[in-house]
Amino acid sequence: MNKMQRYLGVVGSASFANGIQVVLLPWLALLSLNSSAQELGWVQASVLLPSLLLMLAGGVLADRYPSVKYLAALYALLALAHFSLLGLLHADNLELPALIVYGMAIGAINAFIQPLRERLLANVSNSSVQRSVSWASFFQYSLQASGVLLAGQLDQVGIGWVLALQVLALLLAATLCLSLGEVQTKRFELAAWSYGLGYCWRNKITRSLTVLVAFNGFLHIGAFVVVLPLLVRDVYQRSADFYAWLQLTFVLGTIIATMGLLRRAEVKRPGRALFLCVLYAALTMLAISAGPLLNGLFILVFCWGLLTGVSASLGRSLMQSQAPQSLRGRLLSIYQLALFGSAPLGAIAAGYGAEYFGLAMVLQLSAVASILLFISACFFKSLWRAESSREN
Repeated sequence: MNKMQRYLGVVGSASFANGIQVVLLPWLALLSLNSSAQELGWVQASVLLPSLLLMLAGGVLADRYPSVKYLAALYALLALAHFSLLGLLHADNLELPALIVYGMAIGAINAFIQPLRERLLANVSNSSVQRSVSWASFFQYSLQASGVLLAGQLDQVGIGWVLALQVLALLLAATLCLSLGEVQTKRFELAAWSYGLGYCWRNKITRSLTVLVAFNGFLHIGAFVVVLPLLVRDVYQRSADFYAWLQLTFVLGTIIATMGLLRRAEVKRPGRALFLCVLYAALTMLAISAGPLLNGLFILVFCWGLLTGVSASLGRSLMQSQAPQSLRGRLLSIYQLALFGSAPLGAIAAGYGAEYFGLAMVLQLSAVASILLFISACFFKSLWRAESSREN
């Protein structure tokens, strides 16, 4: 296998473990601990909150130490965090504070993994930025779907075996990292993270893109990670396997969207496509708030996945293409911070909103705000007109 293939193996193995986490964490909170909507919001936010504090530092270190050994060590540390949860469950000692601490631990480690993994992508691939990101996204979503599917079998397989496979997948990712050997990339001086912020603010496209993904993280991710499991438990009154199938449907949508991007010519106006995804996601949330039948719910969640797949791939590739090599790690960490740093705030807001106003109102308010964001595209003309770059 060449380096790109082994890199995709790293992405796939880690995404398999992440797919398990996507189902396992909220379901432990809802079923094992019988958490309220507010408590679920805090549990989901615990994974995302460390991004607010650590993602920029992760970007600086990714520029200074773009090493596969560093990435392998982070994956091994993440495996250890999941193993600790296995120990708590085995001792029958899991409580809400412990679950939140566990979420914060994996969130903190991922804050360093994400910018470094993105930083190394350009150095293992010989194709264009948009195509490289699309391939990485395809493997990410495909293996995440497998993890989601496995987590849906918690009652049949047993939580211990599911967590054990999660740990093994991360150890495989660490091993594949080491098999990459030394990646040929420059190391840059450990300059302040404010250098990346300064460049991001001066560049009209990266500035507008950062604002857009921050709103996307708050309005869409925040609502998705809280509202969907609550819908399953409180409205449709279903179990973990149903929630897993919904998550799998969402991930299948992202996979198909990514495959579509790989098969077609490059999107010439990715910024315009991003704004359209915001509009269509708003319409999807409005439809879900109307309380569709089960078949309709699955169709709408699939459509939401399609839109997420397109926006995630195009947003990352646009930021990659706009970033100079010396600041790429920092700019990618700013992108991740805007997306996943705003998400925990959205999750907490969605939790409180669901508790006091109901799930439908949370979805409707998010949808209205998204429509207003789309209308604001006239103020972000540089992003609306931004063209894709074929530079690597």
